[in-house]
Amino acid sequence: MNETYEGPFSLLQMFWGNITARPMRSSLSVIAIAIQVILVLMIVGLTSGVVSEWGKRVEGVGADILVQPPNSSIFFAFSSAVMPESLGDQIASVNSVDEVAPTVILTEPKSLVMVYGIDYARFNALSRGFLFRDGRPFQGPDEVIADDIIAQTRHLKVGSQVTLLNHVFTVSGIVAHGKGARFFIPIRTAQEVAGAEKRVSMFYVRSKGDTGATRAQLAKLLPQYSIRSLAEYVSLMNSSNLPQLRPFGPRDCHQLYRRFAEHAHHGDGAHTRDWHSEGSRFLPL
Repeated sequence: MNETYEGPFSLLQMFWGNITARPMRSSLSVIAIAIQVILVLMIVGLTSGVVSEWGKRVEGVGADILVQPPNSSIFFAFSSAVMPESLGDQIASVNSVDEVAPTVILTEPKSLVMVYGIDYARFNALSRGFLFRDGRPFQGPDEVIADDIIAQTRHLKVGSQVTLLNHVFTVSGIVAHGKGARFFIPIRTAQEVAGAEKRVSMFYVRSKGDTGATRAQLAKLLPQYSIRSLAEYVSLMNSSNLPQLRPFGPRDCHQLYRRFAEHAHHGDGAHTRDWHSEGSRFLPL
């Protein structure tokens, strides 16, 4: 194709020109791009919903401040039990701290369900407490509390047996959802399962009212640890903080569109192949 057009560039002219000259290739390109866009929107939408729901569950715990290991992820599923449990006593010694709840965070590998290892009395004291739909708190090392959503999904009831982390538990109670995890087991059992004796993944902290001042005191007491207010944590809970979704930002989409327009203006197959390879860098599906 040796003919060239020297007039001002028009996206509409380019569009209709390609359809007229190469109807099959243009149709396939439109379909391919449409499929990629739909998949991207589905992935981002689902991820945003999951992340937002997780943020609400953390809010429901009742804490004001989160104390985590240095350089820890905001996504608790990636947390490890590396913090000495004795740090809880240091945190509790701060005058403006009202309650401290050490927590071991585990993830069931088969279903990716979050499991909290907790000191029941201290975790329950962070808020108005668990709202039991049925049953009671765990009393033995092999008992577990399930929230109502996971209980309905797995058809669990009080007395049911459930295998978590290669360990068989008996459901002692079913509670209203919204307390962080789906399952709650005794902290000592969680430490044994994780092979982390006297260590925890994080501390939930409730202040006596002045969250900012309490956070500042804790940061001074434990400068090497990550200390976030709950409001700061919730603000970070969005899909843009997932590294896998960062390539789908507006700047990259604009750059991809501009390259497509430039290459399509030249109208040769080499540039079409270049655009496809360029697009694959931004759309790793």
